[in-house]
Amino acid sequence: MGGLGGTLVQYFEIMQVLQVDLNKKCLQSAQNRAA
Repeated sequence: MGGLGGTLVQYFEIMQVLQVDLNKKCLQSAQNRAA
């Protein structure tokens, strides 16, 4: 995979990592509110 295809793959991987990070932060803040 080169050129645009490789860039798209990287983009989706980054988006997945960011989504997981956001989910963790949301869970932590929800637990903090419940505590």
